Amino acid sequence: TEDQQLAVDAIVKLSNSRPHRPLVITADRGRGKSSALGIASAKILKGGNKKIIITAPKIEAVQATFERAAELLDSTYQKNHLTIPSSELLFVAVDDLICNDYSADLLLIDEAAAIPAPMLTQLLTRFNRIVFSSTVHGYEGTGRGFDIRFRKTLNETTPQWKSLTLSTAIRWADDDPVERWLSDALLLKVNPVGDKKIKAVESSHCVIECLNRDELLSDKELLTSLFGLLVQAHYQTSPDDLRNLLDGPNVSVWVTRYQGLVVAAALVAAEGGLDENLSAAIWRGERRPRGHLIPQTLACHSGFQQAPLMRYQRVMRIAVHPSAQRRGLGQQLINEIVNAARDKRVDFIGTSFAATDDVVAFWKNLQLQPVRLGVSRDASSGCHSVVMLSALSLGGNKLLADLHPRFLEQLYYELPLMYQQLEAELVVLLLKNENNSASSKLSEQDYLDVQAFVEGYRQLETCRMALSKFVASFFATNHFNDVEKLASNQVQVLVQVILQSQTIVSVVRGFNYSGKKELVENLRSTVSILFNH
Repeated sequence: TEDQQLAVDAIVKLSNSRPHRPLVITADRGRGKSSALGIASAKILKGGNKKIIITAPKIEAVQATFERAAELLDSTYQKNHLTIPSSELLFVAVDDLICNDYSADLLLIDEAAAIPAPMLTQLLTRFNRIVFSSTVHGYEGTGRGFDIRFRKTLNETTPQWKSLTLSTAIRWADDDPVERWLSDALLLKVNPVGDKKIKAVESSHCVIECLNRDELLSDKELLTSLFGLLVQAHYQTSPDDLRNLLDGPNVSVWVTRYQGLVVAAALVAAEGGLDENLSAAIWRGERRPRGHLIPQTLACHSGFQQAPLMRYQRVMRIAVHPSAQRRGLGQQLINEIVNAARDKRVDFIGTSFAATDDVVAFWKNLQLQPVRLGVSRDASSGCHSVVMLSALSLGGNKLLADLHPRFLEQLYYELPLMYQQLEAELVVLLLKNENNSASSKLSEQDYLDVQAFVEGYRQLETCRMALSKFVASFFATNHFNDVEKLASNQVQVLVQVILQSQTIVSVVRGFNYSGKKELVENLRSTVSILFNH
């Protein structure tokens, strides 16, 4: 189509243009975005000596791109790799792309709206020429969230970026009635309420309620504004989310309204309360009952057999309208959910999500503590999942008193083994424990070893154990908040070298030090600040 031709021309031009001028291609489904990427890739590869990397939340999403490129190049391709003499098209998963040192002449990101904005920002800073291709409406992710949040990043980081929209339908006729019906039935193009209507919102003027879901079916305006808000706030949405919203047997729907308009919402799942036989079977890995994410995780992965006996309210989704954020609405909504859970004699309020430092900080501010960190990064979010809990009963307090210290102990032990690439800011947040004493794990000899390192009497290698205990204990206390002299890169070096045991070579390269000597000198200076404090 003419739309596709414009997109192909723009991609080819980008591959030979000045760096840092990204291209954003948006369209509804069935407009030929992926095929356009394949046609453009074939043209670029024919020029020779080119490497193109393509990424997406799932490899299946880019098969149309590979098929089209292979057809035009009269070539064949593996599932993730197409090569012709001196040129190649390679699929790399998003998390792999971020964690490892890849280079390419051009990076294509398909279904970009289904990838969290922080990950897109990392890729934006690492690759000189990028095409972001995405569906703005529909279930590839949060198209409107991509529109709102990431376009702001583009404006700030690469103000000379360009955009194209494909509107001509290819798989069906323009204005197809079945497409219209499908869009209406699955709420593919719903939006939250307009910004102007809620610009004066204040938490004291809001009403919070747990909805009767029959009301959602009879009030289409309420349903569409609620679902539009949930879709915009989260990077992954599927038809199952609409199904759970309306039919989930253990799901309750909470909303905050301002002058009758939905400005915040949460979906909460009731979990746990299982019998002893089933709890034991979950602990042994023999049973995995659906709808009990947190108790199952704590029993099967963390090893606490009694966890499924407890009752939980898990916040599955929470969203605050972009124009109403930073006004305490999220905290107010969670407080109401907690109060209702206490009245029902629930043991825990909890949540599980892709761990980033800002979201962990939000839940910590609400007094939830981390109790489980996923071993591997999720392919679509690029993050480790984390489970956080707050106890609401005596039984819950007793179990949490075992869960949280055990988590901290395991995290400290596993940082150099399984979490070497975990972001430093996230490490500090997860280790922080207000109930821990800075000196609880340190002996007099430990302090002497740290002092010897600070004074230059001992080498890094001979003081590692004491330094690791010292830094971990320091991060675990509130004292860290008082040390304003530490820069972000100082915190990162402490975490990477001392707690994660990353190689000296990788840290030197990552921070552009001249060599090991400069790195160790900076490390001594940073540890000295903590030690003197």
